[in-house]
Amino acid sequence: MRKSMFAVSALLFALSAAPAAMAASSGVYTRTVHQGMAVTMKALSRSLAMHHFKIVMKMDIGKKVAFAHRKLHFAHYNMNHLSDVRTIIFCNPVMFNALTNADPDMAAICPLHVTLTTKQGWTTIQYARAGYIAAGTPAEGVARRIESTVVSAINATK
Repeated sequence: MRKSMFAVSALLFALSAAPAAMAASSGVYTRTVHQGMAVTMKALSRSLAMHHFKIVMKMDIGKKVAFAHRKLHFAHYNMNHLSDVRTIIFCNPVMFNALTNADPDMAAICPLHVTLTTKQGWTTIQYARAGYIAAGTPAEGVARRIESTVVSAINATK
């Protein structure tokens, strides 16, 4: 009896945790390359431009967080030992217009951004999928086209 109760409890826990894990992982596209941040940032910026995106801003998040940590001394700083964290913020005005024409509430998707993290010579590019965010809205089709274009730009990064 005890074993069956344990088995039922374990099964219920696994089933309750699975959707959250799948939802979290399916909402972010990730690609990891074996090269440093500077090379990856330059290549990705070039690829985004070739895919008709305008770079709005680049930000060194790691430097800003390190500065804040030195001033505020908050706990659990950089527990994953990332050596660099940066973001590229970008937009395509034509795609933005199509997105807001389909559903003005989806303007929150733009500007688009990718976050890059580096650890031990490997850089990971992360993108919050626009199609995932817009799922079930009138803008879903446009958002999926945007997502496809961003993912193509990420995959073309060498």
